Amino acid sequence: MQLLVQIPSLLLYVVGIVFAFVYRQQSRTPSMLALLACAFLLCLSLVMPFISNYLLYARSVNEWSIEKLGHILGGVSIVSSILSALGNGLLLTAIFIDRKPRPDLPLKPSIL
Repeated sequence: MQLLVQIPSLLLYVVGIVFAFVYRQQSRTPSMLALLACAFLLCLSLVMPFISNYLLYARSVNEWSIEKLGHILGGVSIVSSILSALGNGLLLTAIFIDRKPRPDLPLKPSIL
């Protein structure tokens, strides 16, 4: 069920991988970064539900208290969130790396 709800994100990561391969000759560095980011986020999205399910199983086998399981799942959630942020940061880097400024615009970045 956990993977079922993630189907839109999983499809997005697969499409990102395909686009990275298609554009790898035109934009080598951004494509490589996008490929790494999408592959990393895809793996993360596939692995984390299995880790959570394993921990729920391990609770019954090891007779963990609900409190102990909560602490472990909280730690796993924090690690997952940090890894997801790293993957998204890599994707954001891919968007803006190797961009050439337009000659008709001023070089100063503007807020709006």
